[in-house]
Amino acid sequence: MNFIQKNVFGDNLIYTVSPNFSRQLTSELKEEIIFLLNTFNATSVSIRFEHGSETAEFATLVAQFLTNNKFNVYKNEVMMSEIKRNEFSIKQHPSDSGFAIIKIGSIL
Repeated sequence: MNFIQKNVFGDNLIYTVSPNFSRQLTSELKEEIIFLLNTFNATSVSIRFEHGSETAEFATLVAQFLTNNKFNVYKNEVMMSEIKRNEFSIKQHPSDSGFAIIKIGSIL
């Protein structure tokens, strides 16, 4: 199963679960995340997640998985925005090619 798709901006890759946010970090999703981060040649990842228990729990799972796979991980909780809660995106940092940004939940 392929979770990754381009968004309307053409630069984010979105994993969307409807109608509820998934708290599962499946082996398929893990493979997709590693594939994409390797495509970006990323060695560091910033995880920004919406304030809330389900996103915080998922962010912790993603952070631990990435740490176990030798990525430098920075985790930041932020306030809600206008994007649906069930979004997960991965984007290469616009000015640092070795850095990727993962956003979880309602984050612009």
